[in-house]
Amino acid sequence: MRLPLLKTTTAVVFLDDDERFLDTLSLLIPERFPVSLFTHPAELDARLSRLDEDLAEEQRLLGAVVDGGSRGALRCALDYLAWTGSDRIPGVLVSDHAMPAESGVSVCARHCHAFVLRRVLLTGVADAALAIRAVNEGAIDAFLSKNTPCLVEHLVGMLHEQSLRALEIRGRRLAEGLSACSEQLLSRPEIAAALTGRLSTMGLVAHVVVGDPLGVLGVSAEGQWIWVQIETVQSLRDLADCLHEMGVAPGTVQGVRECRALPNVELAAVFDGLPPRLSPLQALAATEPEVFAAVFDLSADGMALTVPAPLTLAVAGE
Repeated sequence: MRLPLLKTTTAVVFLDDDERFLDTLSLLIPERFPVSLFTHPAELDARLSRLDEDLAEEQRLLGAVVDGGSRGALRCALDYLAWTGSDRIPGVLVSDHAMPAESGVSVCARHCHAFVLRRVLLTGVADAALAIRAVNEGAIDAFLSKNTPCLVEHLVGMLHEQSLRALEIRGRRLAEGLSACSEQLLSRPEIAAALTGRLSTMGLVAHVVVGDPLGVLGVSAEGQWIWVQIETVQSLRDLADCLHEMGVAPGTVQGVRECRALPNVELAAVFDGLPPRLSPLQALAATEPEVFAAVFDLSADGMALTVPAPLTLAVAGE
């Protein structure tokens, strides 16, 4: 288990010529999966017409986070999270196979999009061999029979799995900004679990992992911007030495050296005008090397940005 380097809205697009089936799905799919429903391949094609363009822009923005440059990685991460285009990028395409206009396998094969769009085929009883062949040929990523008992439950599980895979692929560029030590820390199961739990508790709907300084920049559905800075015992000692040389108050320096509190000096170096703040350090892992996290509410410092509204349910032709 590793903390996902990228989390954002992962919408799902459904294609099926049976409107009643789509209506049923619209009622039963959990709200955490914004869905768009289509009854004809041409309608789906129109929805996905900007996908390659949006994917290219997303990789440019994530590349800026890695490169940092004069703006700094944190500012570039904020640029990405404020970008509305990420909501247009669906994570999963679910298509029926037996349709009069075009087969589901053909539709899925046309929309490979560098395998970022995960393709799930809904099949009939007689289509199992065809679906297996389509997986082996790379036309689809998974398939599910419409006759499966508890179909929606199995489908939701598949949507979750494939959405995570889509985000993993989209966020690969961010790994280039991590040092080998940072990569190793984030790959430790106890740290990944602790960070995932805390980000969820704070209600963050999107986040980006930043390599320098190491941490997670996230935003909640209400527009609250949160920075979680990750430190080791050694990095805190090095910071304490720097703060001492800068003439920072001894009490602050001692708190950093003893892994009790972290000042927002690295944030202040990137964002002008931030008031000085101290955040308590919380242990993420007690085993060597010990790892700590400090949470900073950037919205409390006046960094309120507009968060795009989540995608809503849309049925083509309505």
